[in-house]
Amino acid sequence: GLIFRGAGVDVTELICDNTQGGFYFNAGTNRITVSVQNMSFVAPNDNSGTAIEFNTANQNAGDQHSRMLQVHNVLIRGEKYDKGYFSNGVLCYNAWYPMLENVKITARYGSGSEIYQMNMGILFQDCYSPLVTNCYFWGNAVYGLLYKGVNIEPEDGIVKDSYFVGQDNGVYVDLKTAPEWSEPAFHLTNCHINYLKNGLFLKGVRQVFVSNNLFYCHNEGGSLWHNNGSTVSNYESRDINCEYTSDAIISNNQFTEPASPKRIGIDI
Repeated sequence: GLIFRGAGVDVTELICDNTQGGFYFNAGTNRITVSVQNMSFVAPNDNSGTAIEFNTANQNAGDQHSRMLQVHNVLIRGEKYDKGYFSNGVLCYNAWYPMLENVKITARYGSGSEIYQMNMGILFQDCYSPLVTNCYFWGNAVYGLLYKGVNIEPEDGIVKDSYFVGQDNGVYVDLKTAPEWSEPAFHLTNCHINYLKNGLFLKGVRQVFVSNNLFYCHNEGGSLWHNNGSTVSNYESRDINCEYTSDAIISNNQFTEPASPKRIGIDI
């Protein structure tokens, strides 16, 4: 295994002055464990690749119970609020029990920043039971968190006590298509999601728990509340989009921030 440890966020800074990003772990085995903690990844230029990427050569994640990737107390940001950003925050492929804890990601912001869009904050592809806790992603991106299956059928997952603010899709889970189900279960609890098209998207998931979350939408096209003269969007915005979902408990959530007439609270 490997551990990369700094002296603290913004005490240890890795300046990623290239188009490829920061750390790239490309291992030929699924018996590796990597930990990254207590440091900042800083992009001095726009579209500066991926801050942290982990990949075990397209293997199945295996059956050991260790956490193959752990990222703790990490800040991913531009050099200044209006200068520099990463294309992606953390990309994780083929990992068993990956965990992100207290990871903060920010995009560009300020006047004119709407033209700068990240791809995603967090990706779990072909992973088993990822855990995201106490994380924060603020900024314009296509995905806040994307959890999907391509070569295998991922299972389980927990996202809790986290913020995803300003993305097109807040938390997007796309594990598989009909007719069979993945094993249970997926939990989204105590999170704050501000989105444009999907707050929480669920496909191929059963035994789902969505509780104690705040959803609000920044699609304001045609909003009577804001009354800013904007036109209604040509797409629909869904706080919770259960495209292909079974045995879901949706409870104690808050849906707020008046927005477009095209907004749907829960689509089953």
